Amino acid sequence: QGVIDSYILNNLGGYLYIWGIDPEPNAPKPSPETVKRNVIINGVWNYSYMQFYGTSDLRHVAINNIGKWRTVDKYGICAFNMTVDAARRLYIYDCDISSSVDTGIYLKSCDKMNESWWWNLGVSSNIVRFCNYNGVWLDSTNKSDVRNCKIYYTNQYSGNVGYGILLTNSAQNTIKNNEVYRNRIYGLYLIDSDRNLIFNNKVH
Repeated sequence: QGVIDSYILNNLGGYLYIWGIDPEPNAPKPSPETVKRNVIINGVWNYSYMQFYGTSDLRHVAINNIGKWRTVDKYGICAFNMTVDAARRLYIYDCDISSSVDTGIYLKSCDKMNESWWWNLGVSSNIVRFCNYNGVWLDSTNKSDVRNCKIYYTNQYSGNVGYGILLTNSAQNTIKNNEVYRNRIYGLYLIDSDRNLIFNNKVH
């Protein structure tokens, strides 16, 4: 419980678990923005970032100001080479992620981050808001999930950017049951990505 003022938070290959208390145990997820999480990570605008190379599990956490503008592999909350086969797993659940100068959640070269392969995997039931470039970005990532998230107000300032969910060079992912709205350019944008299941999303 408490506030973490973070410049750089890295998991270089071990196990990282940051769990808050479920703020509304009997309510549907994600928990609303108006409900305060008891664990808060505050970054420094356009300076802080997270990099995960080993199993990382974030639940019921508020995360603010994480990401560096157009800085490779430091866009925001960044996960690399996660795969069930190598026992490197990612789970981001019921977090309120806001105000990244670039991207809220970035997955690069990840594989099988979905609950069909193992329980508690993937990006599930989060709020991602007020990011300047992307809400959630899957890059060269396959067979992974973005589900039950609310993603909104991506780039409300200026410029020809602002995507709710972006897929680049990614295949066989499942994007389902998300609400994506008020993003400057596209709510859901796929580049060189095929064979993805896009199901039951509300994009407006």
